[in-house]
Amino acid sequence: MGKEIQLTRGNSGGVALEYIMVTTFALATTLLALGYLSKTVKSRFAELEATSIRTGSGDAIWDP
Repeated sequence: MGKEIQLTRGNSGGVALEYIMVTTFALATTLLALGYLSKTVKSRFAELEATSIRTGSGDAIWDP
């Protein structure tokens, strides 16, 4: 019969370690992207608020 390839403990451990490393990298990248987007959105809302017109009662009306 032909040669059979079997995973040994060493090989499966390497695969698991690679999976953990890739998953950790993806998680870190996602968190950094979310932080950047959050900061950008907050900045944009602050900019819009600064350019808004206030009514006598203090309500803001956006000025395009």
